[in-house]
Amino acid sequence: MSTNPLSYDISDYTPYGLMGKDPHSVRQEYIRLRRVAQKRLARMKEAGFSGMQAYKWNVNAYERSSELSDADLRIRLSELADFIVSKGSTVTGIRQAQKQMINTLQQHGYEGINKSNIGDFGRFMEKYRASNLDKIYDSKRVAKMFSEAKRGKAVTGSKILLKAFRDFMEDQRT
Repeated sequence: MSTNPLSYDISDYTPYGLMGKDPHSVRQEYIRLRRVAQKRLARMKEAGFSGMQAYKWNVNAYERSSELSDADLRIRLSELADFIVSKGSTVTGIRQAQKQMINTLQQHGYEGINKSNIGDFGRFMEKYRASNLDKIYDSKRVAKMFSEAKRGKAVTGSKILLKAFRDFMEDQRT
């Protein structure tokens, strides 16, 4: 598969940039890239990545071209191109990003985060940050607290975080 599946220059994939293209060729490009996206999304689901935001946002996002006006088609093609060029649109890209994330976290001393729980930990961090908006817990702080708790060096906040992660995992199983 080519590294760049786009037919036009990336800078042309804006609603304004696509206005200068032949409407028929824009529609054909949308149809072609929609097929590419559907195949990638199917592979993501098969690989167990259907819980990821990239999957959820894109799985039902692209209507059939016959359902779109020329103006709407340009907007949707622009969004579709953004998805197609992102590393998170392929299983390989997702795995590479996860591996890099795990390595980075482990290099910074965040133990207990590995291939088997990185997805859960990511979802947990998003939920934890959202539910604790009154407290200032960025990703770095949440990961540090998690690591401290896993190593048994937990301060009160880390113990709370570890318990929250365990509760989160239990909720995911039910």
